[in-house]
Amino acid sequence: MQLATLCFVLPLTSLLGVGCFLNAGPISGEGEGGKSSTGSAGTAGAGGDQTGGSGGSSTSSTSATTTSSGSGTTTMAECQAPEDCPDFGYCSIRSCEQNECVQTPRPQGELVSGDNDGDCKLLQCDGKGMGETVADEDDPVDLDPTDCIEKKCSGMTLNVGQVANGTPCGAPPACHEQKCQNGQCPAATPIPGKTDYPDDNLNDCAYLECDNGVLYYIYGYNGVCPDNNPTNCYWPYCQDTGGQNYSCTGVYAPQNTPCKKQDNSNGFCNGLGTCQ
Repeated sequence: MQLATLCFVLPLTSLLGVGCFLNAGPISGEGEGGKSSTGSAGTAGAGGDQTGGSGGSSTSSTSATTTSSGSGTTTMAECQAPEDCPDFGYCSIRSCEQNECVQTPRPQGELVSGDNDGDCKLLQCDGKGMGETVADEDDPVDLDPTDCIEKKCSGMTLNVGQVANGTPCGAPPACHEQKCQNGQCPAATPIPGKTDYPDDNLNDCAYLECDNGVLYYIYGYNGVCPDNNPTNCYWPYCQDTGGQNYSCTGVYAPQNTPCKKQDNSNGFCNGLGTCQ
């Protein structure tokens, strides 16, 4: 503590003399207890001069602590339940252990729910309790592959362009076609000439054919129905049942045609539909 000496001179009209006394108060507000912004006022000193009393140190107390371990787990303020702890988002799991908040980061690379398709970006956890954005070049950005517009990811950037002219597009009706032209999908037009049309029924003795935009059923296709069991001595054939109405019937395989017996051993057809 630094002591200050105060001296004064009384006027001649009063008592002549010089007096000094020691001021025991702290200079610049320093008291025995250290600096204080909230210290109590001191009592008046001799001669009516007021000086500051000794100020106590001012501190605030809290039960919150912050520690870190090699696992990345962080212990924080007191709690009674996980809901009492700060919520840092999906990538940090909060828990209350022995009345202390614990934040445990989710593994790096774990996907964050709610990621947006079509933006070439992926939101995932960084392993430190926070989220991070990374490139997603497998993002399904071209959600309409029939619109003549091609979309691809390059890093986190979405590139948009036109597909090649002549690329099939749209959903044309049977025996019609649509092809991209300068990034646009025009109206459907008839397919010129005769072309085969996909047949979804191979057991009706007919095949499908387009003829300048019109779909036709052509019956008696090669005169043969599909044989689902070629080793059973029975050969299915399309036969005309009258009026160009064909149906799948069958004939016996010729005698000595190789076949499989019921015990799966090899045999020969007897010409009457039996494998011997």
